[in-house]
Amino acid sequence: MLIKVSGLFHQVELQAIGTLVAYTNVAISVLVSRFQPGVQSVPGDESRKSNQTNFLQKMLFNLKDKPSDQSRIKYHVIEDKDSSKHHISKVTEKTASRAELGVFFLVISLAALAITLILLFEDLCKGNWWAIFLITFFSGTTAVSLFVIQLQPRNSATFPFMVPGVPYIPALTIFINAVLMVNLKRMTYLRLGVWMILGKS
Repeated sequence: MLIKVSGLFHQVELQAIGTLVAYTNVAISVLVSRFQPGVQSVPGDESRKSNQTNFLQKMLFNLKDKPSDQSRIKYHVIEDKDSSKHHISKVTEKTASRAELGVFFLVISLAALAITLILLFEDLCKGNWWAIFLITFFSGTTAVSLFVIQLQPRNSATFPFMVPGVPYIPALTIFINAVLMVNLKRMTYLRLGVWMILGKS
């Protein structure tokens, strides 16, 4: 019975690390794709948008007693002033390379910060200067990387679903996934490596 439970636990951990790696790759892809030139927009479902608009109109006029005033209301698209600032500068290969470099250092610094927080937590509580220095260093590297990424112009491509708060929400996702992966056992990484090798062969 204990062997079955242990085997099931290892299988769950293996699935967990696969899911976390996949979500981390998605977050990195979101970061990189926003700063690439030549990205084509993906049109959304217009019928779905119209259904949502009609639903909101019905909700609005159910709250009022004058349904005849529905024709007097005009709807217009509200532009995001913050996002328009990023479209002033043109996206080029050079700016995309700077964004990719920023994303690279961001991922490295977030992973190192997660490892340091988990493995050196007791040293941090004791106030060891080298543990505090590592936390400060990796936090500073993360902040600088985010600042560099934020300065790069973004493309104007639109999709049916877009992650808000780029680059901060994807960075938070990467950090949380890194913290969860650090808490997994070493045997899980060994099993993942074996499965990756078998998959490539």
